[in-house]
Amino acid sequence: MTTRTNFSTSNQSFSDSAHDAAVRLVYPHLFGVDPQHIEVTDTTLTGATTQERRQRAQFLDGEMGIDKVLFVNYGTFSAPLPHTVQERFRRPDFAKFRDITFTEWNEDTDKPSEMQKNCSQWFVYGYYDQERDNFLEVVACPTPTIVHTLGSNQLRFTRQRNPRSNQPFVCVLIDDILRQSLHHLHMVNNKVMSKRFTK
Repeated sequence: MTTRTNFSTSNQSFSDSAHDAAVRLVYPHLFGVDPQHIEVTDTTLTGATTQERRQRAQFLDGEMGIDKVLFVNYGTFSAPLPHTVQERFRRPDFAKFRDITFTEWNEDTDKPSEMQKNCSQWFVYGYYDQERDNFLEVVACPTPTIVHTLGSNQLRFTRQRNPRSNQPFVCVLIDDILRQSLHHLHMVNNKVMSKRFTK
């Protein structure tokens, strides 16, 4: 059962630009390596160009909520280490909300959504200004930590509904994530505000 959100071409183009910027501006801080030591495999259904890649994407993106696999060469082992990521980058006009969101159960299709299927290691959520090549704010969190604290009611959230799609979603304020130290990286205007690892 593959579930995915319909995505416009302009939204895909924006997400691609934001991802490229994250490889240069965000992931080096998260993993403590230079950008050239990060190799990306796109696992999204929209990025699949061959039948083999479509089948792989159907499982990774469609069933597990994994958008990218980042292979990070730390220089410690003989081969890079994989990190699975779900990315969500939004345009600057949404930055005023300062929250991260997860879609809940899709009531129209009666199928799971992000909250039930996100098995990525990292959830990277930010507000990206494409014209200025600037992340107004971005936070990178270990997905299991966020899912656990939400599921066990240890992280405050609100429920809302997308008026366009009628999809219910959960909102978590970035300040609540920071207050509970559930993040590994927080950046504002391309500058690191806090991170878990010092390298």
